[in-house]
Parts: sequence; C-alpha cells; structure tokens
Amino acid sequence: MENVNINEIATPKPLWPKRYSKISSIVSHFDVRAWATISQSYDVRELLRDIYKQVTGVKYNGEKESDIADTLRKCLIGKRYLIVLDDVWEVKAWDELRLCFPIGKQGSRIMLTTRLEHVAMEVEHCTDPYSPQFLTTEASWKLLEKKAFQKETCPPELQDVGVQIAEYCKGLPLTVVLIGGILAKKERNVSEWCEVANNLKSHLGAVESESNLAVQLSYRYLPDHLRHCLLTMGVFREDEKIGASKLMLLWMAEGLVQCSDERGLEAVAEAYLTDIISSSLLMVSKTTFYGKVKYLQIHDLVRDFVLNKAKEEKFMQVIGTHNQYQPSYDEEHRVCIHLDHKLRHDLQRFNNKVDRFLTSGSKKGTSFGQDLKSFFVTNNVDDFLAYRDFWDSEANFHVSEEGQSKLENLRAFKGMCLLREDIELIERFPNLQKLFLMIADNDESNSPVLKLDVLTQLQSLVLGSMCNINQVYLPSSLKS
Repeated sequence: MENVNINEIATPKPLWPKRYSKISSIVSHFDVRAWATISQSYDVRELLRDIYKQVTGVKYNGEKESDIADTLRKCLIGKRYLIVLDDVWEVKAWDELRLCFPIGKQGSRIMLTTRLEHVAMEVEHCTDPYSPQFLTTEASWKLLEKKAFQKETCPPELQDVGVQIAEYCKGLPLTVVLIGGILAKKERNVSEWCEVANNLKSHLGAVESESNLAVQLSYRYLPDHLRHCLLTMGVFREDEKIGASKLMLLWMAEGLVQCSDERGLEAVAEAYLTDIISSSLLMVSKTTFYGKVKYLQIHDLVRDFVLNKAKEEKFMQVIGTHNQYQPSYDEEHRVCIHLDHKLRHDLQRFNNKVDRFLTSGSKKGTSFGQDLKSFFVTNNVDDFLAYRDFWDSEANFHVSEEGQSKLENLRAFKGMCLLREDIELIERFPNLQKLFLMIADNDESNSPVLKLDVLTQLQSLVLGSMCNINQVYLPSSLKS
C-alpha cells in the first residue's frame, strides 16, 4: 500500500479533489472508495461510521469506537481501496485513524489533504508531500473570464483590465472565483471593472491574504438583504453538507425573506439563494435530477469571515470549540452553540447555566435573552443540551419581574430537550416559528400529552420522543 500526502494551498476545498474520485477509470481501479472530511472539530467515532458506510454500503449500529475501527479494518483487508482524508488540521487525527487501514491489495491508496505544511511533513510515509502550484496569469484570466461571462466571451475592451484583475488575484483559485462572481454582476464597461481592479490593488497587503480580501469585497458588493442571509451560515458546522430547503426555511423563519409581489416566500428565497451562489460565496455540492440545488457547502475562509462579521455587527454570536470567540454575549439577536465534548465540559464549570456561560466575558451586566430572537444548539456527540440544564431559575432569561419570564422574540430553537414535567415551559416561547424538540420521560406508567397548539406562530416542527406520547395538539399555523 502506498500513501500519498497532499499539502493543499489556498484551493477551493473540499470539492476540488472529490470530483476526481468519481472518474470512471478511478472507480473501476478500486474495489471500494471513501471520502472523509476531518476539519478542525471532528469526532473519531462518527468519522469511522461514515467511512464504514461508504465502504460497505450499510450503516454500522455499534457504539464502541474500537469495535467500529476493528470491523472497518477487517472489511478493507484484501481489497484495493482509496481513502481520502480531507482537510486534516493535526497529526493526531491521522494517528487516531491510520490503524484502521490495513495493508490492502496492491495499488491501494490513502490520500490526505491539509493546508498546513508541518502536518503534511509529519504524516509523510511513502512519498513526499505535493504542493499544488499557483495559477499562472494566463490560467487565472481563463478562469476569471469563464466565471464572469459563463459561456460568452469577454469583449475586447475589457480584456486588458480583466488580465490586470487576474494578476491581482495572485494565482489563488478561490480569489479568482470570488472576484469573477463580483464581475458577473457588474455592468460590462471599463469603468465598472476598473473600480474592482482599484479596490483589489488598494487593499493588497492590508488584509491577511488575497483570498480574505476577495471574500470581503464579495460581501461588500452584496445587497443588504443578502448579507443578512449569508451571515446565518454560522449556524452550520464547518464542512457541513447544507440542505438548500433547510437553509431557505431558516431564512424565512428569521424574517429575512421579503415578499412584496405575487411571488411566494419560497420563490423569493430561492432567488436569494441563486444570487448568493452566483457570487461564489456558497458552493453547490449536489443537485436534483432536474437541476435544482439540493445541497450546498461554504468554504472555510468564507465561513470564518461570516463568523467574524456576524459578531462584529451583533447579528449573531457562534460559540464552538474551534472558533476564536470567548463567551461575551452583548445583546446579539441570535446565539448559536455548536455543542461537543469540550464545550459540554466548559458549560459544567458554570453549573450548566448557559446564560452565565455566555455572559461571563461581558464587560457589562447584560441579561441574556432580553433581545434574543433565535437560539440554536447543534451537536456532534449524540447529545442534546437538556433544557432544564439552563433553565434552573426564573433569573435565567429574565425579561420582567412580574409573572413568568418569556422569550417573546425567539423565532427558532433547534435542539430543545424536555422532560415530561417541564413540558409547560414551551409556553415561554409564544412566537416560535421553527422548533426541533425531543421529549424524554423517566416515568413510563403515564404517557404525556403534548400541547403545542399554544405556539400559534409555529411553521416548522421536528419532533422526537424517547417515551410514548398519549396525544399531540398542533397549531393550525404548522406547515411542515
């Protein structure tokens, strides 16, 4: 077995190598193929499950990490396999996975991609790391022209300034694609294109990299309503496959889709999505048979920009293990917690009270929940953030001294888990439009009655239960 390590430099990932794994000659050469995206935050057990499913075509139902690894290893013995480990950030990830890959049939390959040269050097095995070359000015211009004009050709009067813009992109494919997305929406005249060229030239060296500059310019050229839609991307995890319908439903639930004509909200949201995709700030990863967008992904650099900008504009704070923010809730309208083992441990230091955790870094006495519109909780550890963990007293989410405290501005809640005795707490979210709810119960003698008809604004509901529910009352506003 040979191992090929690729050190990736500023290339649009993770899609650029993935298309090659589907070429017929590659498919026919290998008995099995698997693609796993590692990223900064990863769960070894879930990675092994994912690789096993791709190798065997069936889901592994075991729980122990060692059992999954052993079963996967046995499945690969005697087979010629191709395993791609994409976006590796630390050698530890390779060390935790490599023993699962036995000496396979001659011609087996393991490919690693990383943006960090020291990672590529440390996992070096049978070959030297390969560093993709920067694009030449000619190649950059060809890519820029294709992005800006699609199937058309560039008018002669724009070629000189177009080549100049391509040079300013410094051979970085992502930068070229993003700037091409800007030019595609510009008027086809020299003055408009010169404005883009001057913006690029004047900011070179003022930001961390040309790619970051391209993201900033792409965002700046978006209309305000699309900027807000883009900033919601922080609720999705790094390298997550994002359902287009799920994303558009989120925009609608957040009140970001404005419809003033005969078109419905869904049609307007679809137009928003098309506009953002055409700017190259979102990448299409899968379409339906009829060509409609089914799944999307967001490039790591774009996502990092979104997290920074959302915090800067007090649009949303995203809390997770690998982002750069310290908990410092200061009246943001939206909060998203990407829950994992480390963050769960951090929460325990505050007795699992999320309001105390989020306001711990605030310089002023901010009351968490006072201006909150949306509160998201996602997880990758088969765990729910139990609702009672952070609603231990009336002081939490305190709005008024009189009566029960409510979050009347809250519109979406993903990841709520309630015990039967806590079900009435649902009334404290009277204006919820989108809800992901899990019901748990230790008392199996009586089945609870779930009264969700009090949520008169509810449009979307995902309901799970670890007990038998006697009856469910749903509001007439519910759409899905």
